Amino acid sequence: MENVVATKLDAPVLPVGANAGGLTAAMAQTLGLCEGTPVAVGIIDAHASVAAAGINTPGKMLVIMGTSSCHMLLADEAVSVPGICGIVKDGILPGFFGYEAGQPCVGDSFSWFNRCCLPEEYRRQAQEAGLNIHQFLRSKAQKLLPGESGLLALDWFNGVRSVLMDFNLSGAIIGLTIGTKPEEIYRAFIDRPLLVRGGLKSSLKRPACTLPSFARPAASPRATR
Repeated sequence: MENVVATKLDAPVLPVGANAGGLTAAMAQTLGLCEGTPVAVGIIDAHASVAAAGINTPGKMLVIMGTSSCHMLLADEAVSVPGICGIVKDGILPGFFGYEAGQPCVGDSFSWFNRCCLPEEYRRQAQEAGLNIHQFLRSKAQKLLPGESGLLALDWFNGVRSVLMDFNLSGAIIGLTIGTKPEEIYRAFIDRPLLVRGGLKSSLKRPACTLPSFARPAASPRATR
């Protein structure tokens, strides 16, 4: 991958937010815009949330949760950190190094559960109540305290992005019995990213943590998708 940009890309590499060019006449007509309207260089959805959250200086971490979760941090310097899946200059905001970690499966795990693990009876009850399936399951899950069912969900359903960096690992739901109810599994899935966030905060406070000294967790989880 050392020379991938020079050998595989045939266009200039520009920083996020830069002007990539103007709309062609045909595309301008399709979109109802003026020909030549500036088109910005694209950015990853999670990365766009850093600026949207008002973060434009080093030292604040944003944890954003959607189909996956991303822990993002701006820095003035590049430091090799075990467990960080990427450090890219100008990757989040121009002029800064962007650090990213997180987990590759959060909302995706709820989608899998609803698609593959729900009895038809629950779908019927949700329809009769005028609720979508997530609203219906939340109405049941919110009656349970964290950990009340005795279930523990290991959130490696799409591998591990932090800190083991192994996408071949798999997840698990521990504590299942023949009496386990769908809402109990759903509750364990809700608790899981909160446990991950708590572990992240604890690890950042450890003296042995190798994150740069400017790093500190400062933002709450935000759902955007």
